[in-house]
Amino acid sequence: MLNPIKSVPIRRKVAGESIEDSRYLQASLSLSGLYSAAASQRSTCRHRRSLLSGKGAQASAARFPRPANMTRVLLTILAVELVAQFINAVGASQINDLIWTLINYLPISTSKAAAEQRRLQADYLKIRRELNATSSQDEFAKWAKLRRQHDKLLEQLDTAKKGLEVARSQFDKYLTAIRMLVTKVPQYVVPFWYGKEPMFWLPYGWFPYYAEWIISFPRAPLGSVSAPSWQLACSGVLTLLSEIIIFIGKQLFTQTKTKVPMPVSATKAPKASTQPKEKLDAKKEL
Repeated sequence: MLNPIKSVPIRRKVAGESIEDSRYLQASLSLSGLYSAAASQRSTCRHRRSLLSGKGAQASAARFPRPANMTRVLLTILAVELVAQFINAVGASQINDLIWTLINYLPISTSKAAAEQRRLQADYLKIRRELNATSSQDEFAKWAKLRRQHDKLLEQLDTAKKGLEVARSQFDKYLTAIRMLVTKVPQYVVPFWYGKEPMFWLPYGWFPYYAEWIISFPRAPLGSVSAPSWQLACSGVLTLLSEIIIFIGKQLFTQTKTKVPMPVSATKAPKASTQPKEKLDAKKEL
């Protein structure tokens, strides 16, 4: 096809020749602009069709570069949101208590201190029971001896508790820092770092322009899913699933709780039925 700018004759003003109007030049320029726009649109359509048909792998790699570790990034974001949702559902304090209890059974310094505290507490309770069972007037010597042991064990128990409280506070600080590094930091760093990279591409023509713009917000290419959008979708789905699981668990727990008192009412029924018989027997005796 010939270029329209070459097909329109343009003549300058020469003596003895006709003069062409300048509108020919404007028309030729507008035709050339329309031709270039139509050509670029046709090339874009051919490129999108080749992407959909699977024949434009090299063109897609050149125009839409995608890192090879996007699947790893997708799974990383999903795992981080899963861990964060689990911590929010169970509770950070409950998780700290569970980990602290498990660590105290390992051969470390805090486990030895916890075992010593348990031993002192058992001895203290034993001496206290004996002290309460001993009379200070009848057995004063024994009572005084038990009292001294009681005060000594109480002082040792308070010292052990203070040491464990200091160790527990440090443990909670370390565990909170680890939890922040595992959940909060990746939740902000990963979407920001991969904000310009497409996680995956949406099917062409399935969504309107404004939907593609929102899904690719803030910096991903138009028509793709950005890292913040993928993170928001994972968080919403996991929150919905956790609420469904909690609701089902509550329903099952309430059903089992209502079924337990039934045998108690059945055992109380015969006692109520025997009361009129006892009254009748008493009336007969009278």
